[in-house]
Amino acid sequence: MQRWSMFRINLPTETTTVLVPPLEGYDTGNPNLGRAGNRYLTFDATDLAANNDYIVNMDLFTGDLAVSGTSAREWDIPASQVTNRP
Repeated sequence: MQRWSMFRINLPTETTTVLVPPLEGYDTGNPNLGRAGNRYLTFDATDLAANNDYIVNMDLFTGDLAVSGTSAREWDIPASQVTNRP
């Protein structure tokens, strides 16, 4: 089975960096950067064995991942709720 990764491209240096590697047992997609900056990445993750769909936030500075919600559909279009407002 084919797995996908999410990566970023640094245009000035022409380098690529893997942000989310292919994860065995999960389909990932629909990445979205936070509105207040580029620290947080939100994306869909589907657990193929359990048939559960999650919305995941990743801190690009630390690499920490956290499930922030579930989805009633197979794929949502996640949007980061992180803002710079008090």
